[in-house]
Amino acid sequence: MIENFIKKYQKIFFIIFFFLVIFLSKKQFFYRQLGYSSIPFTTDILDEKNYIWAAKSFLQTGIPTAWSNLFTYKKLTNGGSLVGINIYFEGKRPSFKRIEEIKFPLTAVAEIDVGKGKEHILMVQPFLDHSFLSGVILV
Repeated sequence: MIENFIKKYQKIFFIIFFFLVIFLSKKQFFYRQLGYSSIPFTTDILDEKNYIWAAKSFLQTGIPTAWSNLFTYKKLTNGGSLVGINIYFEGKRPSFKRIEEIKFPLTAVAEIDVGKGKEHILMVQPFLDHSFLSGVILV
């Protein structure tokens, strides 16, 4: 019974299979053109470094610090200075014990070499742009 069904609809199965192969090949060609088959240089995508930075500062002080390009932070500057991987406020390291003394968000412009030469980067504390918990796993 199944053999009769297969013989009867063999051409239809072949046509469907043929179009599926063509469709998937076009998709694969599209993704290869985007470059998903290659590993990018470490200087092309800096998100991983940013997440690690945020995770390390979170583990040290309980408040994540990392760089951000959001324009909102540029308006809300409460001067701080970058010391190590944390932004110090009035010369003191931030922590949850001092959370009422500090006017968040803290920002600082740092000159950091991220692999492409030195760049001026806006550091933000607390860093809430992305989840930093994935960096905690890697740290």
